[in-house]
Amino acid sequence: MVLPFTVEQFHGVFHDYNTAVWPAQWFLVAMALVAVAAVLRPRPWSSVAVSAILGVLWAWIALAYHLAFFARISPPAYGFAAANCRLT
Repeated sequence: MVLPFTVEQFHGVFHDYNTAVWPAQWFLVAMALVAVAAVLRPRPWSSVAVSAILGVLWAWIALAYHLAFFARISPPAYGFAAANCRLT
């Protein structure tokens, strides 16, 4: 399979994304850990919390990664971002 971008471009997107959103990664990981904890130790509110957290993380990937960064090297990322936002 031939990719529409080089390995250097792909790594550049990761670098630019990580540089731009630092230190938000800590908050995103904390949210994911809260979701895991809510699954492992269910409470009456766990399903709502997990759904909300997954929705936020999914929208983040669509907007902050695909739309803002990955689309510049891969035009189909616009479609992925739109589909992900529609699903959340």
